Amino acid sequence: MAVDLNKLTGLRDELETFVGQLQSIVGILQGIPADLPATAEGLATFGVTLTIGEGLSEDDWTEARMVQASIAVRDIINAISDDWVIGAIQFMEAFGGTEIQLIDGPYTEEPSAAASTKMVDDRPSGTTPVIYLYTRPTGASSDFVHSPENIVHEFGHVLVFRHNDIYEEWQLLWILISEFDTDMGWSDGIDSLQNQSTLEDFYSGEISRLKLEHERVANMFEAWVYDRKPDVNANSEEVRQLRAAWVMWIFMYGGCPETVINTTLTLEEQPCGTGFLNWIEQFGDSYEE
Repeated sequence: MAVDLNKLTGLRDELETFVGQLQSIVGILQGIPADLPATAEGLATFGVTLTIGEGLSEDDWTEARMVQASIAVRDIINAISDDWVIGAIQFMEAFGGTEIQLIDGPYTEEPSAAASTKMVDDRPSGTTPVIYLYTRPTGASSDFVHSPENIVHEFGHVLVFRHNDIYEEWQLLWILISEFDTDMGWSDGIDSLQNQSTLEDFYSGEISRLKLEHERVANMFEAWVYDRKPDVNANSEEVRQLRAAWVMWIFMYGGCPETVINTTLTLEEQPCGTGFLNWIEQFGDSYEE
């Protein structure tokens, strides 16, 4: 029986590569805890670091605050996948390296804001997304603690700041029906979402158009995590309202619209969206240990 040594050698090399990859995957999976402890160490395991600003101590990261932060991370992981390990791995790839910093006092640029997010380039690890949580926003109680929804909203900013393609896609979609206000497309407006900014705020100069749209995207990410869908099935005579809902739907969930959102295009010509889950999976599939 003739043996092709060159072919066998190639198969051996492929098998060794596969075994090495399998061992690496097993190592990754074994490193994922079955739950997310409400501690700084627990959050660090999932790639989220808790820090403090000037005038605060580590004790200011109280148990109540860490519980809310861990719930926010857990909610995002569960939105990504029903499989905890897969969701955790993809969360770490898309959001890992995020820092959540507790800041004493209100946000000087916007005193009523409970949080803000920025990309910071002075960290040893390089450019880092930092979620700032302010302990004393205007009107808040002395024992104010941020809600999971508030923190999830800020993670929406992290995703977009890291991957500008997401925001560029949103720009292409919302201009199809010209500008529409932030409460359009939802059955009950934006009352239950974190950011309440509207087009009127933009027209009055209180907020820039760029910031308004970034807040709208973060609101949609928050809504996606908590399974709050745009009202595409509303029996409304307001065609514009339905078009707004469809624009947000395809942006949040991906796919193509089932109704015309731009009257100058046929249904077949309407643009399609990627969806938050698909964006995250694209980043998560490239996870490296």
